[in-house]
Amino acid sequence: MDQEKKKVGRPPKVYTRQEDIEKLKGTARDYAQRNRGQAVDQELETLLPPLREQIKAFPDLENGARMIDDYTMFGYCVDPWLEAGKIIIRNEAYGKTPRDFVDDEEELAEDQSKVFEETAYADCFTDALANEFASRAKKFHLTPELVQFTIRVLQAALDHGSKLPGAAFVGRDEIAAYLDELRNDSGTFREPPKPKGKPGPKPRPPHVPDHAEGKSYVTYSPEAKPDQSGVRDDLPFLRW
Repeated sequence: MDQEKKKVGRPPKVYTRQEDIEKLKGTARDYAQRNRGQAVDQELETLLPPLREQIKAFPDLENGARMIDDYTMFGYCVDPWLEAGKIIIRNEAYGKTPRDFVDDEEELAEDQSKVFEETAYADCFTDALANEFASRAKKFHLTPELVQFTIRVLQAALDHGSKLPGAAFVGRDEIAAYLDELRNDSGTFREPPKPKGKPGPKPRPPHVPDHAEGKSYVTYSPEAKPDQSGVRDDLPFLRW
């Protein structure tokens, strides 16, 4: 007796464009959105490990920190650079509603308590994170692979923020212009802007009295006591 061949179902269709998903309705839209997000997650699992190796050459970029001197480090309270890019890409891939549309903070708190795949709202303000991401990239001459990652992140940010009014997406034009330059092989590094305005006057050297002949100094006399008229007597630790 011949064994019946098992029919293998077709893999679910993955929509690569968010606008195509938004044309769907109901459960079909939800299903397509989740499939797209999961497909991007699988892609990131392959994409990010080699980028993590490359970014070891740019510790200040990834960690968001820099050395002020040989002993002091200044750090930003932001996500690591690659993680920030991943957050932006995933929010766009899963079609999360931008936080700008949240009216009820309690509703947002309840939403964010769920696992990411089940949340309705983004877990970041896309414009703020994208601007921070771009500003950090501009400080370094990144590898071609990291440049491509930068392009993908900034495009995802613009796509995700496309529903917002123009003024609501802070820095949209600057990000779009930087993105166009990256696509024209400009590289990520940008010279920091020079401070505007004229420099202030140079400080004058301290005045030395003529009679001091370059040997002016301050003396201390233990006999000299300051005026104690304003000191309270009931505070002995302030007495001289």
